[in-house]
Amino acid sequence: MKIQPVKIKLRFFPTTQNPSEIIMSISEEKPAKLAIPEDSTLRRHFLTQLRAVVEAEVLPASMDSSLSHYYEATVAAEYQKRLAA
Repeated sequence: MKIQPVKIKLRFFPTTQNPSEIIMSISEEKPAKLAIPEDSTLRRHFLTQLRAVVEAEVLPASMDSSLSHYYEATVAAEYQKRLAA
């Protein structure tokens, strides 16, 4: 489940003459908050699915066992970042 930011297209007549200010104000997007289920079984399935999505999106795991902790740290950091959003 990939979470997409909500994009809103607006038509308006700007009061400023600087187009970069308009672009900056429109491009500030906040990602949608994850709705983590309250039920323990649903929560477990949701978190497992989220971890699987994160693992699928990061680089493949190294075959070298001494480098596997870097992969796990990367996955854990991305997982925590998505839960905090």
